[in-house]
Amino acid sequence: MVLSLALPVGLYLLMVHLLHALLLSAGDASHLVLIPLTLAVPAVAVAAGAGIAVCLLVVMLAPFVTVVGFETIGHRHQRRMLQELRTR
Repeated sequence: MVLSLALPVGLYLLMVHLLHALLLSAGDASHLVLIPLTLAVPAVAVAAGAGIAVCLLVVMLAPFVTVVGFETIGHRHQRRMLQELRTR
């Protein structure tokens, strides 16, 4: 049951990063760190063998890793990639 909660959330977060890279036509080195950290949160919920309620709370925190990563350093990288797209 815990895996049925964590797997769709992990796939959704992976697709968000993939679409970001495809839409900007560029990869970002910060995503190489951010993707495994984001996917580690649902993986920890599954590996810990916690109950459904705890798993739901932990999986719910997974998108916050991406948000914190974007707000700290990702927005600068995205601004630079968008400027590069404008100059092409």
